[in-house]
Order: sequence, then structure tokens, then C-alpha cells
Amino acid sequence: HCAYYLSRRTVILPALVYLWRSRDAATPVSITQNKAAAANFDDRVRSITIEWEQFADIAGADEYRRIIAVQNLHRALHVASGLVASPSLREVFLAGMQRLLALFGELDWHALGVRRALYLHLLGQADIDGFCRALALPMNGRVEQGADGRCYWVDPIEDDGLDLDHERLHVDFPSIGFFRI
Repeated sequence: HCAYYLSRRTVILPALVYLWRSRDAATPVSITQNKAAAANFDDRVRSITIEWEQFADIAGADEYRRIIAVQNLHRALHVASGLVASPSLREVFLAGMQRLLALFGELDWHALGVRRALYLHLLGQADIDGFCRALALPMNGRVEQGADGRCYWVDPIEDDGLDLDHERLHVDFPSIGFFRI
């Protein structure tokens, strides 16, 4: 990200510059294929932290830095579904996400959609039980129009275990990561 930010222009090459390699079943999985491993996630948190700190000294880069932070949180959430099956990943994930959220401070998560924004809110509040409950909510969320004419995600409201501010469940359209189209 830093090289891209500091570059003066971007050139699109018409030639193949990256070749994705296939491995046979006997070959150990790559770091990309093993993204749910605890050590891999710990490395990801470390690299995200380094990148955040690297941008701190670049004048005028704060907005870009914050956009990258949101993208990195989005990528980090990709492994959340693996927490149930892996206690070691769960421990590293929860600690790592809370460190990142504390490091980044206030960010605008709306672009991630209501579901991921809820996950990040619960993680930031150290509400691990609530986060796990939210992970179990149906993927095809129900949205209903509220009395104020705005649309809200209904499933978390009906889950008695989640004590949430109604505003957190407001759905802005379009919203990624919520509906299956």
C-alpha cells in the first residue's frame, strides 16, 4: 500500500506478471490456503500493525491510512467462521482484532455492511459472547422498515442475548456483505 500511495502513476501491463500455482494433495498448503491457521493470523496482525505505523510519518496520508485499515479489518474477518472449530485461532483472532481496533481508534465501517460493522463493534466492546452469537445469525438477514421509515436488520434485535443500540443495525443501501444477490 505504501509504494502505491507514494507512486506518481500506475501502469497497467498487458503481460502476465503473476502466475497462480496449483499444488497436488501431498504438498503442504501455502500461506494463502492456510489463512485460518493461528500463526498465519498472528503474522497478518503484525503486518497490519507495521503498515499502520509506517503511514504515521507520511504527511497527508491519514485518510488513505484509515481506508486501508478498514480494508485490513475486512480481510481479517474472513477467518471468523473458523473460530468455532479452532480454539487456537479463536484465541489469536480475538486478541489480535482487539489490538487492531484499539490501535486504529474510530473508523467508519459503514462500507463493510451492517453485519461486519456489527462484528467489529462487538469485538471493540470485548463482547466475545455477543460476537459469537452474531456469527451464528442467518446469512440471509431479514430487513424491515422501522417506524422512522429507515431499514433495519431484524435478526440481532430478536436475539435476546444481544443488547444493541438500534442505530447500529441501520442498513444503508447499497450494503455489501449482507445480501446474496
